[in-house]
Amino acid sequence: MNERGFWQFLNNLRDGMSDAEQQTFDTRFLAVRKTPLILYGFSYFLGWLGVDRFVLGHWGLGLGKLIVGGIIPMYGSFMVEMSGDPAWDALSIGQIWMIVDYFLIGGATRRWNRNKALEISGQNA
Repeated sequence: MNERGFWQFLNNLRDGMSDAEQQTFDTRFLAVRKTPLILYGFSYFLGWLGVDRFVLGHWGLGLGKLIVGGIIPMYGSFMVEMSGDPAWDALSIGQIWMIVDYFLIGGATRRWNRNKALEISGQNA
């Protein structure tokens, strides 16, 4: 779902509500929604730690990014220094994962917001 599709979905969801329900929904939704731009920042600066995924509640992906993008490369650099074996330099899976996630995090944020909006409105996700 792109940004425009998300806002169309949100407007359609609100159209079926009374004014009081819309105000309550807006207050609750704006308090918990995630901004894709902020998540892009988290992904760019702290993606190797999995912070972007932890914020969205994707604990498994966040932990995987932390291990593959943070812990293993740190251990690998230590091993290159200690052993001089350049084979440890090939641990770039975490970097590839971060680059791929730059393209995925916006959609994941909009899906999280969509599910949260459905939850707040009382409809099933």
